[in-house]
Amino acid sequence: MAELTERAGNALQAAQRKAREAGARAIAVEHLLAGLLEQPDSVAVAVVRALGIEVSKLQREAARLIHATEPEPMPLSERLQVVVDLAAKESKRVGEQAVGTEHLLIAILREGDSLASRALQKLGVSADALRSALSRLEPGAARVASPVRGRISMQSSVLAVIDVQDSFLAPIAQKEKVVARCSFLVEVAGLLDVPIVVTEQYRERMGETTEALRRLLPPGVVRRDKLCFSSYRANGFEEDLAAMARKDIVLVGIESHICVTQTALDLHSAGYRVYVCEDATAARPPDAHGIAMRRLRH
Repeated sequence: MAELTERAGNALQAAQRKAREAGARAIAVEHLLAGLLEQPDSVAVAVVRALGIEVSKLQREAARLIHATEPEPMPLSERLQVVVDLAAKESKRVGEQAVGTEHLLIAILREGDSLASRALQKLGVSADALRSALSRLEPGAARVASPVRGRISMQSSVLAVIDVQDSFLAPIAQKEKVVARCSFLVEVAGLLDVPIVVTEQYRERMGETTEALRRLLPPGVVRRDKLCFSSYRANGFEEDLAAMARKDIVLVGIESHICVTQTALDLHSAGYRVYVCEDATAARPPDAHGIAMRRLRH
């Protein structure tokens, strides 16, 4: 078998697990499609999103296509072996040294006869469309944080307020606007019973959350002190989110290009859906906020 990237290998392992769970005779193309869709940071998932397709919808279709049979050893099916071979050719065609998730996804379509291929075709996806969407992705962007589409609900959301402290606010030109927008969202979260988590960078030296915002926080909100850029790595923050059992995290605070960005990337890697409020975040350098927002859109 051709050399695989780490995520492509993970996708095949996930496919094998799904085949075992279904009691299949072999790992089929449908199992591979389901395995690919379990890799949230992969190029394959990013390119599916870039085509405007809901990953969850395609996951449900892949699950529907997987049928249970009696358990047996787990070789690749003949059709899946064809897909892997086509993926190797695809990666070679574009000059890649290893087969990636995007090559496997394109190969599923090139194989053409499997149920997984037909499911993609039914959604209007073609190999050429995937290649075109792939060419539009910024280098490396698909491997970090793809844009999140769809609605969020108050039942699945958490509002994370990051480092809105006077010492950081002082040099920011739009500080009044940022505090006002953060305050509005905190008030709305309180009215809707949306949990709020707060972090403060080096509280002993940099001070507490600005008083105008602090007085709006509902009783019981814990403000986590941190000595790192990412709020997700603050002591207790990860555990707070896990206890809430919610997957949509709305981020506000400062600074956009440092702590907000690092928090967003860590949350995304941990499997959360991340929404950054552009008008409730800011940075001291005039152009840093825009750069951060453009990065997080990809």
